[in-house]
Amino acid sequence: MTRETDCPSGGSGALGQFWGNVLTTRVLLQKAKIHCPPTLALLLPPGQMRLEEGRTGGVEVVHLEMGAEEGMNSVRNKVDTFLESENMRGSERVVLRCSGGRFVGEATSPPVYLSRNSRDEVWAKVSYLLPQLLPGEAVLLEAYCSPLKPGPRVEDRTWEQYTDCRPQVPDLSFRLCAIVTRSPLDLPLLYKLVCRVGVSDDPLSHSHSLSQSLETTLLECGFTDPTMAKSLCRLALDTALSCLCVVMETESNMSAEQRGGAGAQTDMIGVDLLFTMDGSIIRPVILGLHPSLCLHSSFQERGMGMEGCDSGIEGWSRGTLLLTPLTRSQYYLMQGKTVLVVGAGGHSKKFIWKTAKQYKLKILLVDSDPAHFASQLVDHFLPLPDLPDHRRDDQHCSRICDWLLSSSLRPDGCVCFWDECVVLTSLVCDRLGLRGPPPEAIRIAKEKSRTHRHLLGLLKSTGTNLISVEQPSGQPDSLVEFGEDERRGRQQNGMKYLHIY
Repeated sequence: MTRETDCPSGGSGALGQFWGNVLTTRVLLQKAKIHCPPTLALLLPPGQMRLEEGRTGGVEVVHLEMGAEEGMNSVRNKVDTFLESENMRGSERVVLRCSGGRFVGEATSPPVYLSRNSRDEVWAKVSYLLPQLLPGEAVLLEAYCSPLKPGPRVEDRTWEQYTDCRPQVPDLSFRLCAIVTRSPLDLPLLYKLVCRVGVSDDPLSHSHSLSQSLETTLLECGFTDPTMAKSLCRLALDTALSCLCVVMETESNMSAEQRGGAGAQTDMIGVDLLFTMDGSIIRPVILGLHPSLCLHSSFQERGMGMEGCDSGIEGWSRGTLLLTPLTRSQYYLMQGKTVLVVGAGGHSKKFIWKTAKQYKLKILLVDSDPAHFASQLVDHFLPLPDLPDHRRDDQHCSRICDWLLSSSLRPDGCVCFWDECVVLTSLVCDRLGLRGPPPEAIRIAKEKSRTHRHLLGLLKSTGTNLISVEQPSGQPDSLVEFGEDERRGRQQNGMKYLHIY
C-alpha cells in the first residue's frame, strides 16, 4: 500500500500481533458492548494481554493447565457446558479455530465447522489441538452465526420465463468488509464498504465469494424497502466506526513499548462483520479485525488493481487511506525546524501558534507590537515598531538579518501570514538564501496595476492584439484600444483578439 511513498504507516509488529489475535480483539469489543460470536477460549497462559479467566459478555476464557488429567476432564466439562448453553440454542454448528502466537494475521488457522450435536467429534478435535499450543495461544470454540436470510421476493415472471429451463438462482447470503481509517484528528472514517456474496448453504469465506456493494446486495436479497436498506447501511457504518474507536482508546492506554514504538498507532483496520437475526431484530456481529483480508476483498476484482497496483489501488490509496501517514510524515519532517515569521497578525491567527507547538517548531517572530500576545508563545521575538511602513522594507530586511546574525539564529524558512508583509518576507528570504519567490515577482503580484502592466508587456511581446483593456478604475486604456471600425475590419481578416478586464 505504501510502495513508492515517503509516508510510513503508523502500525508496528507489536500492534499487528495484538489486533491480529482474535481472542484479544473479541474480549475488548465485548467490553465495549459490540457483538461478537459466543466463544469459549481455551487459553494457555500467559498471553500478550494476560487475559484473565472468566466471562466478558459472550466470551469465556478458560486457562489451561497442561499435563494434568483432572485438568483435561475439567476442560471437557467446559466444552460440554458451552455446547449446551443458551448462547448455542440457535446454532446447529460450531466453529473451531486457533488464535494468538503463531495463528495471527496471514497465519490464521482456517476454521473447522462441526455439528453441535456431535460432542465426541468436537472434543476429539479440541483435544487434538490442545497439546500443540504454545504459551499465549488458544483454541476457540464459537457459535456459528448464520448470515441474514434473504427477504421475501415478488414473483413477476412471465409464462415464457416459467417454461424456460434455466436453473433457479440459489438463495444468497453475505458478509461485509469495512475498511476504516484514522483521520489526522483521531476520528474514524469509513474508507470503503463491500459485501462478500455466496450461496447461503455454505459458510462464506473471503476467497470463495464475490464482491459487490451493500446496496446491490440488499436489493438482490429482497430488501427493497429504501428505509430498511438505509437503516442497515447506517448500522454497518456505526458498527465499523465503533470498532476503530475501541482500537484508538485501547492504544491510548498502552505504553510505547507495548505499541512497538513511541509513534506507533493503528491507522487502518479491516472490520469483518455480518448481519444475523436475533428473534425479530437484525444485529451486526463482528467476526474479527482483518485488514489484509478486507483489503484483498475490496480490490481483488479486475480493474480494481490489486495485482500490479496499476490503476485502482493507486488511485484509492493516494486518498484518505494515506491521509494520516502523510500528515504524520509532515510532522516528522518539520520537527525541530526553525521558522522566521514576519508579522504576527491578529487573533484570527491564534491557531497558528498552537499548531506550531504540535509540529515542535522553533519560532522566531518579528512584529510591530511589543506587547503582542504571540510574543509569549514563541522562542524569540523582535519588536519592530515601524514595521507597517513598507516603504522602508529594505531597511527592515537589514535590521532583521542583523538581529538573526547577532543572536546566532539560523532559520530554515521564512513565512508570513499577513498580506502586507509578503514583500518584506521575500526580501528576507532572498537575503538569507531561503526558499521563496523573488521580491520582484512578489511586487508584481501584490499590486494590480503592476500585474496588469506586466501581463500587457508579455502579450505585446508575443504579438497578441489587444482591445478593450480596462484599468482597475474602470477606464479603458486608450493606448491599446482599437476603434470599433478598426476592430470589425480586423475581425473580417480573421484576426483574433484578447479581452482583458
